[in-house]
Amino acid sequence: MSTLRERNISFFKEEDQDIFDLIERKLPNLGFESLRTDEQGRPVNICLGEINLYGQDEPLYSKTQIGDFFENPNRLAFANPNHCNLSDISFGLYRHIRKFAIGKKFDGKWIANLQVVDNGYFICSGIGLGYHIRDIIDQADVRVFIFSEPIEEFFLFSLDVVDWEEVYKAAEAKDAKVVIVVSGSATQLAHRIERVIGHYGGTFLEGSYFYAHYGSWDAQQTLNILRGRMEGYLISSGFYEDELLMITNTYYNFKHSKFRFIRNQKVLQEDYPVFVIGSGPSLEHNLEDIKKWRDRAVIISCGTTIRLLLKNGIRPDIHIENENGWKTEEILRTVKEEYGLDDIVLACSSTTYPGVQELFDEVWIYVRPALSSTSIFATPSDAITGVGPMVVNAGAGVAYNIGFRKIYLFGADCGKAKNAASHHKDALYHDELGKKLGFTKESLDKVYVRKVEGNFGGEFLTSHFLDMSRIYLSDLNRGGASMVNCSRGAKIDGVPALSSTAINLEQFTPNKQAQVLQKIRGQFKEFQPAEKIDFEALEKWAQSCKKFKKDLSEKVTPLIGEVDNYWVVEQALKEFWSDNFEEYKGVLMVICGSYSNMIRLSSFLGSRIIDTDLRKDFIADSLEKYIELCHWMADELEGVYCEMANGVDRAKLPEPYEGGFKKHVSEAAAEQVKIDLAELG
Repeated sequence: MSTLRERNISFFKEEDQDIFDLIERKLPNLGFESLRTDEQGRPVNICLGEINLYGQDEPLYSKTQIGDFFENPNRLAFANPNHCNLSDISFGLYRHIRKFAIGKKFDGKWIANLQVVDNGYFICSGIGLGYHIRDIIDQADVRVFIFSEPIEEFFLFSLDVVDWEEVYKAAEAKDAKVVIVVSGSATQLAHRIERVIGHYGGTFLEGSYFYAHYGSWDAQQTLNILRGRMEGYLISSGFYEDELLMITNTYYNFKHSKFRFIRNQKVLQEDYPVFVIGSGPSLEHNLEDIKKWRDRAVIISCGTTIRLLLKNGIRPDIHIENENGWKTEEILRTVKEEYGLDDIVLACSSTTYPGVQELFDEVWIYVRPALSSTSIFATPSDAITGVGPMVVNAGAGVAYNIGFRKIYLFGADCGKAKNAASHHKDALYHDELGKKLGFTKESLDKVYVRKVEGNFGGEFLTSHFLDMSRIYLSDLNRGGASMVNCSRGAKIDGVPALSSTAINLEQFTPNKQAQVLQKIRGQFKEFQPAEKIDFEALEKWAQSCKKFKKDLSEKVTPLIGEVDNYWVVEQALKEFWSDNFEEYKGVLMVICGSYSNMIRLSSFLGSRIIDTDLRKDFIADSLEKYIELCHWMADELEGVYCEMANGVDRAKLPEPYEGGFKKHVSEAAAEQVKIDLAELG
């Protein structure tokens, strides 16, 4: 008869190739001397030198811990739906479901503090010996169980304790999935778990459980990082109005600009140094060293940094823009009036605000991953890596994708010291132009909510997006970018810290920048205005809008009055997406954020309704409104596509949905909603 370990190995060979590869690689050399066993020979503890991992034998430890946890579980809860990336269209749905709720006079008899159905994830940080695993599966009602373990040896020890096949079967019986993530720092594990959540979807984040199995810093920090990201997850998931803006911006830029298309392709490696410069407060310490080596490096300014550099006598070779808002054009027009933009190459996202390209003599354009504009006007394979979420990421990503392999980061602080400014003192955020554009110290500082390790030691504060920025810079470096970080801000995992005073570029030929840029130009095709626009495809997308409405109604209408949870609704919408994506790509890619966010918004209230019949009524009412709003978006899109297919000079953005805020900004929506569950009883 095979042992439990052998059965587990056979199971993972079929179930999870990554885990099986880990077992094959590590198990033959694994020492079991640290295991402590009981009288029956069962592993019950792990010796860590002078102490044990568990304060008592693990079976008893886990039984007590599990009992205490489920009496008072650590779960993700939101007081209001502001996290649902609210925009004009979704606020129209919110007003509708709120009327329904108030009309039914919901109170504590009907509404629970958290979902009674459709909890998303149970995240267990720490597998250890694993006696707690099966109890978690049995007691938690979620859709996905994620078990992470920073130490490979601990997971391998669990092969002699946990019947992993039975664990997977028990989850499957509850219509749930099991995912195991092993090895890495807290930041790396949190990032990998976030990718798992991205795969399964962020619609049902609320109600998720966070469980730290043992008292390790990595185990607890993984949950701390992840919880912060999950709290802001849907804020970065896109919405209809923003995607609409990006396709109309891309249309304008492709129609009016002559540009080189910086796409994902093989390039010649460039060993000449490049300085990628953001506007973090630590840039103050680097300016003199940047000036010292300016003639031996290509200079890339990122976003508002261009004005700061020009003010300090540093003229960049390439300037990066990633933003689609009108402020970008106004800032750069002011910079041109003050300093001129001659001989600076603009490398920008296709979605950059119309008019920005016209301020520069030479333009390079790239497309970003997962945007509707990329699917409509290019292909996903054209998108270059590493260009989000912040503009300094775009600078590093562009540098890497055009061939640079000696990338020096300055002002890429990804955070700030306590009580310090959020940007360099000469950045526009602190002067009259910044005030004119609405930037205040209060608005800039309030996002700093997490503590992280500093690049040169110490502790720094970071925000959700700045933390994402440093993670993606770390990923880009692991992908081969070969960066060093001269910024005195947050540490970027895997990127060596280097004081700017220690830079030595004596071996590089001075004033070679023009030659380097010419080499880059020769590798990327130049397009004339309108050459890259497929007008026939735009006509096709316009014609698809009416049929999309009919087919979506046929998919969703049978659910009305029949389902008592939103999980079934989401599965139907995912199925509709996968079955019809090629035919309706022009619609789905633009509405995709709102397509899912509106279900999340409805679920925020509907999944709390205790009475099943009332919940079914609520879901039915919300789905009728959902169909109406999806039809409205398709109608508006049809008009936009028709304009672009006919070659209009600039496609006009439709008026916002009549139930919305009359603004195309989710921040304004979130500020104005300000509701909470107490308002509904």
